[in-house]
Amino acid sequence: MTIKEMKQIKKQKGYSYAQISELSGVPIGTVQKIFSGETAAPRYATLQALEKLFMSENDSCNLVKEEVVKYGAKRQGEYTLEDYYAWPEDQRVELIDGVIYDMGAPTATHQSAA
Repeated sequence: MTIKEMKQIKKQKGYSYAQISELSGVPIGTVQKIFSGETAAPRYATLQALEKLFMSENDSCNLVKEEVVKYGAKRQGEYTLEDYYAWPEDQRVELIDGVIYDMGAPTATHQSAA
């Protein structure tokens, strides 16, 4: 399936970029770049994830479907202080109003610019 065909189906079904991102598991920024044409050659795995979303029900009847969200995972805004304390210590995060923010170390490029 081409990106042009995906755009037509997106328009027919009335999907927003956020809905496409949530249903396909592809980050919203990537979805926006693909559909705006900014990304001319997206990764094959990304195209496959989007294609599964846009396939008609008849085409996808033989596919094994899995949930997009990991089992037991919470959505941003639903995290609690207990979740924060249970987070692995090797991953730096902050909890603000129920949203987990990754506070990983800056890249070498960022450090050299600073």
